[in-house]
Amino acid sequence: MKRYWFALAVAMFFYAKTDILIWQRIFEAHQLIEIGNGAYHWGWIQTLFGFMVLGALSCYPNIWRMILFPISLAVLAFSGVEDILYYWLDGKAVPALLPWLNQDPLMLKPVTSTTLFITATFWIVVVILFYIAGTCLEKQIKKNRTRNRQAAVAPIFPIQE
Repeated sequence: MKRYWFALAVAMFFYAKTDILIWQRIFEAHQLIEIGNGAYHWGWIQTLFGFMVLGALSCYPNIWRMILFPISLAVLAFSGVEDILYYWLDGKAVPALLPWLNQDPLMLKPVTSTTLFITATFWIVVVILFYIAGTCLEKQIKKNRTRNRQAAVAPIFPIQE
């Protein structure tokens, strides 16, 4: 369990740091925003896919966590958590208005600093609840398997003394 949450936190941290270092320090600093919009965003998504694969592999052999990790990371990346980290890790306040995020389907509209925090909190709770639900389901499945194995091994006609 700890490894899952640690991997998710590390992936989000470095995903946001990559965003800061490439977008802000290269494209914004050198007025290359028009050039960066297409190519940069494609590379940014590839970075996210890389973190998804590494995180999923770190969850092996737990199949449920291997499936949940990439979903959770994508939800957190596109639900405002990465945007909040982007500003916090850069030592800046989140802007009052974030109109470039209005096209994101996971966001409350219009995207302001307040709606960004509400949206991010909501999706963090959803990710936590999915994890808890998956853990409970996994325990129930293991319990049923154990019960079924015990029933399969038990003799059909027990010897009575």
